[in-house]
Amino acid sequence: MSRFENKPVSTAGDVEVSLKGSVLHAKGAKGENTFRIPSGVKVTLDEKGVVYSADRLENAARVGLCYRMTQNLISGVTTGFTKELEVNGVGYRWSTSDQVVKMQLGYSNDVLCDIPPGIGVAIKGNLLTVSGIDKQAVGAFAAKIRQMRPVEPYKGKGIRYKNEVVIKKVGKAGKTTGGGS
Repeated sequence: MSRFENKPVSTAGDVEVSLKGSVLHAKGAKGENTFRIPSGVKVTLDEKGVVYSADRLENAARVGLCYRMTQNLISGVTTGFTKELEVNGVGYRWSTSDQVVKMQLGYSNDVLCDIPPGIGVAIKGNLLTVSGIDKQAVGAFAAKIRQMRPVEPYKGKGIRYKNEVVIKKVGKAGKTTGGGS
C-alpha cells in the first residue's frame, strides 16, 4: 500500500477541481490546467479534497505519482512556478521579442529559442526568469535554455540556474616547468 493511498490532496479555497472521465481539471487564479489519471488508479472527489487509491498492489506507485502531480496541478493554478537562470561571461546577454529569446553566447551567430505557449519570460540584467502554471513545462524550457551554453568549469562562463554552485577547476597550476632529460 502506498503511503499516499486514501490520503486527500487538499484543494485550497480558490481552486475549482472537477473530474471528467480520467482527466482531472483544476481552475484557479493563474489559469486552468489538466492531468490525465493513469489506468489502475481510482480517484474520488470529496469535501476534503482529491483521494486516490490503487485497484491492485502493482499500481501503488502510480498513486504516489498522481498525488504529487495533483499537488503540482493545484499549486500551479494558485501560485505558479518559476525558475531563474543567470548568464555570466564577457559579451554574454539575452533579450526577448515576439515569443523568442535571443541569446548572445559567444558563438558567431545569435542563438534563438522559441518560447512555448503558457510560459512567461522576464529579463532583468543578466537574470532570466521563466514562469508558468505547468511545473514540467517550466523546468523543461529552463533546461533547454541552460543547455545552449552550460557553465564551463575553468572560468565559470555560461548559463546556470540562480544559486547553482559550479566548482571551478584549477587549470594548469599543477604543471611543472623545465626540460626533460
